Amino acid sequence: MGLLCALAVATLATSCSSASGTGAATAPPSSCRGRAPSSVTVHNASLRASRLPTGTPVLRTTSVRVDGRTRTYLVAAPASASRSPVPLIVLFHGSGVDADYIAHLTELPERGVDRGVLVAIPNSRGGSWESDPGGPDGHLVDAMLASLELRYCVDETRVSLVGLSSGAVFAIRYACRHAGEVAAVATVAAEYQLGCTHPLSILAFHGTEDPTVPYAGAPGDAVPGLRATGTLANMAAWARLDGCGETPMTIRVASQVERRSWPSCSAGNEVVLYTIVGGGHTWPDADQAPRYGMTTHQLDATSASLDFLARHAT
Repeated sequence: MGLLCALAVATLATSCSSASGTGAATAPPSSCRGRAPSSVTVHNASLRASRLPTGTPVLRTTSVRVDGRTRTYLVAAPASASRSPVPLIVLFHGSGVDADYIAHLTELPERGVDRGVLVAIPNSRGGSWESDPGGPDGHLVDAMLASLELRYCVDETRVSLVGLSSGAVFAIRYACRHAGEVAAVATVAAEYQLGCTHPLSILAFHGTEDPTVPYAGAPGDAVPGLRATGTLANMAAWARLDGCGETPMTIRVASQVERRSWPSCSAGNEVVLYTIVGGGHTWPDADQAPRYGMTTHQLDATSASLDFLARHAT
């Protein structure tokens, strides 16, 4: 990504800690460049006591001091991340949960690492994301990216964002604010076009029986401050932004799954929607509580997202 600042990087590097929580950070290869706001300090990285399912990588918890507060995020890194440029995916949790929950729900950390992808999962404050991506939560993401680009060899052209529900909303807002620096986004249960002016590829998943963010739209605000305009209207707005044709090609890929893709998008961009017929406010193929509605197991949102994001770079 851009926004490189050599002096800030040098300042930040002196405060990075090792995987065990002590000592100096391991410098990335000289071919990798970092970025860092001057106000960022990285503290006390440590290995988590808990793990994902047996045989999967340890999720590493790192804390950063941002805007006078200590904030945390999780990281799962492939071995290659210290040797050669790797893609980075940032995963945003939904409201009322945390990074650990979304890591286990989606299995994105271990499955990303299996494909050579670095995965980072920030924690919001109090279980909800701010509406302003230029506020403290946005500063957290900036700081997290800065520390990751110091510790690992990140391919700055292949930084993508993934989110569930309000995490999807924040991912889009952050991508819109950092136009041209995010390669693509993948969203589940929310796909608003929130003022982006730079073309951006998007993969979306949404259930037709979502009780929280109605697929067809509804009066009132499904997400605070955002009117539920409806999934197809939202995707049409993305198609216009990306210079795609107006009429999507629709394929029924399974009894519960329809795939819509908008044709002839500009500059290699893609706009793709998976509609989950009868689906709720859920991550496809995850193990989610029934109160969120039906979860389809005819489509794996994690694998589909990894496939989609692998095709895009800035």
